[in-house]
Amino acid sequence: MTNKQQDGTKIILIQETLSFFLSIYRYACQQWTAFREGLPPAQIQALIELSINPGLNMTRLAGRMLVSKQQLTKIIGALVEKGFVERVESHQNRRVILLYLTDRGQHYVIEISRSFSEKFSAFLSEADGLQTEQILYWLRNFHKALERDLSKNSCL
Repeated sequence: MTNKQQDGTKIILIQETLSFFLSIYRYACQQWTAFREGLPPAQIQALIELSINPGLNMTRLAGRMLVSKQQLTKIIGALVEKGFVERVESHQNRRVILLYLTDRGQHYVIEISRSFSEKFSAFLSEADGLQTEQILYWLRNFHKALERDLSKNSCL
């Protein structure tokens, strides 16, 4: 394969990867709609972030969600009102407020995850064992690379 062919293959791979992740995002949003309970996507995203990273403060959560602190204040305020999130003072610094899911919030995220898992498992059942292992290997390595790159950005 020539360098030009390799470059063309890399471009196609990048385009397909971006398309894949956008499709996963759209699919996840569509699946979460059934569990919304009137929650807009930004509130659902906050719940998922807090389920993965409990005890984030407002600044770090805003950075992870790519929203302003002002926007996040409204998002979290609504989630607190609905009983999905609680604010807890930090033991080290009383001025810092940490965010945690309530039992209701945890149950909600578990239901979202279960639904998405069932659908995704159905898609993966079409792959044989070796293909599944290759997919898992690629996803884990890609995820690690993304997290390394994201960790360099101080707002995340």
